[in-house]
Amino acid sequence: MKRFLLFLTLLLVIGLAGYFYLQKQGGVQDIEFLQIEGLQFSRVTPFPKLSLTTSAKAALHNPNPFGVEITKMEFDVYVEDKHTTKVSQIVSVPMPAKSEFKLPFEFEIPLGKSGFFKDAKDVLTGAWKNQSLKIKTVGIINIEVLNIPVELPFEEENIYLLKDYILGKEE
Repeated sequence: MKRFLLFLTLLLVIGLAGYFYLQKQGGVQDIEFLQIEGLQFSRVTPFPKLSLTTSAKAALHNPNPFGVEITKMEFDVYVEDKHTTKVSQIVSVPMPAKSEFKLPFEFEIPLGKSGFFKDAKDVLTGAWKNQSLKIKTVGIINIEVLNIPVELPFEEENIYLLKDYILGKEE
């Protein structure tokens, strides 16, 4: 019983020390979603369902003096303002203290989806004519800060020039 009480007292002291340290540092600051970087179209899958595999990196910034754990990433993808897919990835990735971090992810855009590419010719013709493609992502990144789950919402919209992908240029 003495060991148990000693253990509880030790946990309380460590918890209070951590709390006062964080208060002195200005408290726990939000992890910042910066942008999506390095979007690449990696492959087209013709069968069984036509899709385009896309990869990118979510750039994040952790201003805290302690690391956090990224546990989940969930977002919707819109191409030319049309919802294409919902992506949900469960991960377990440590993010270092006071650093910028790039979380790689991959998702598929179903090209045969009735709601999105029902009028594929118009979307692709418009993209080719404008020489660009607008891609928007809206979602959340789940992290754990000191074992406390936190949701980090984000919204990112970029215009991607087709010449950068057709000619094989990378960002």
